[in-house]
Amino acid sequence: MVDAGGFSVLLIERVAALNKVPIFTDLYDHTLAEIAQIVEEVTVEPDEVIIREGDQESWMFILVEGRARVDIGGTEVSIIEPGTSVGELAVLDPGPRAATVTATEPSLLFRIGQQPFRDVMQEQPEVMAALLVMLTRMLRAAGRPPGPNM
Repeated sequence: MVDAGGFSVLLIERVAALNKVPIFTDLYDHTLAEIAQIVEEVTVEPDEVIIREGDQESWMFILVEGRARVDIGGTEVSIIEPGTSVGELAVLDPGPRAATVTATEPSLLFRIGQQPFRDVMQEQPEVMAALLVMLTRMLRAAGRPPGPNM
């Protein structure tokens, strides 16, 4: 994985890319611009691991261009396309990664670190609200029975 180096996406292009990510689609452009300013552009080559299952990290990724494969326990569970975010939980609570994500073609990703993201959440509370909605949807999709307070 390498820094995008000389390649740089304009701020307006970053905002447009972030707007395609489900957890960010309901945010205003000015809020997306705040997030766009903290992303790091990363390029990967085919077969390069983006996230390794079990690693403990504190950042999330957004696939901007390319494709990647998601494996759990060595078994492919999905292919992700541009506009997909992975590792979102790590910006809230760094812990062991639940899956391995590997590029299947040359790809551009946005990496968002925990502390810069927390700073944006403090300044823009609607980002926290969007993240809570995403977490709620993840729990519902996992088929967990609701608890007494849900």
